[in-house]
Amino acid sequence: MKLFNESKPHIKSKDTTNIIMTDILIAMIFLVILSFLYFGSRALLIIFISVVVSYSLDLICISILNKSFRLPDISSIVTGVIIALLMPAKVPMYVVISSCVFGILIAKQCFGGLGQNIFNPAAAGVAFSSLCWPDLMFIYPVPDIAVETGVMAESVCYILKLGAHPNISVVDMLLGKQPGPIGTVHILVIISCVLWLIIRKSVYWPEILSFITSCILIAFIFPRIHSARLLSVIYELFSGSLLFGSVFMITDPVTAPKYNISKIFYGAIIGILTMIFRYIGGFSQGICFAILIANSLSFSLDKIIYKHWGSFNILKLIRSRGDFSVKN
Repeated sequence: MKLFNESKPHIKSKDTTNIIMTDILIAMIFLVILSFLYFGSRALLIIFISVVVSYSLDLICISILNKSFRLPDISSIVTGVIIALLMPAKVPMYVVISSCVFGILIAKQCFGGLGQNIFNPAAAGVAFSSLCWPDLMFIYPVPDIAVETGVMAESVCYILKLGAHPNISVVDMLLGKQPGPIGTVHILVIISCVLWLIIRKSVYWPEILSFITSCILIAFIFPRIHSARLLSVIYELFSGSLLFGSVFMITDPVTAPKYNISKIFYGAIIGILTMIFRYIGGFSQGICFAILIANSLSFSLDKIIYKHWGSFNILKLIRSRGDFSVKN
């Protein structure tokens, strides 16, 4: 038996990377439609610009480096849609373009392109714009179906950070009637998306569960709404980009660890870091920064897991990790 290395991403099932990416893209289509209904045609323009810039930059870099381009590769399209859905509806287009440029050129292509990047390109792009233009990234129009209200407001995350009680009902938050990025406010739809992706086996649900569990524990033990711990947990989970990030960013098959048990620790680490950024960080939404920090720990997590458990069942770990092919 001969073992040899293969490049990432390492998919264990018969599904290819593009099938999984397609499932994720299909799930996000519903968020794209709702973004249009709640925020108007400008939301579609943001998504269109983000996808075109991301895909074009990816194609240009591949051509310059004389690499073979796989036509079905839609990873850059997925990155473009995620970046767009994390943007406010009134954000200037140069902010969107800058996020795509940083995400594709710096976070992805500088590391070798698809399968070689250490950091999640979408998280890197949005984090870059958040640092450069915080006054533009964290102010949102109040959404309403088929009506552009023009009223600007802070997100529920920011209100919680100030120690105040949000003046919004839980039902409105579930229905997407809260200020926030164009694709992250539709809580019921995001929950439906993750259920569909789990059924399709396109995401590893224990990874998501460990993330959400760590967020719930911190929100319950250290509530920012002191009158009701349970209400504090609900506001934390349903506000900002927390649920969206748990479904479409944490589960990235390239930047996440490869062993399943590593993914559980990985999700928990991101949850803890996200809540730390929310509580004491300079930004009300910290999941992108938390993901980037955890990305740098992915290899170490796999190495620790392999060191302590690998010798007991090497074949099982090979299957769970999927980074080696076996030839007789």
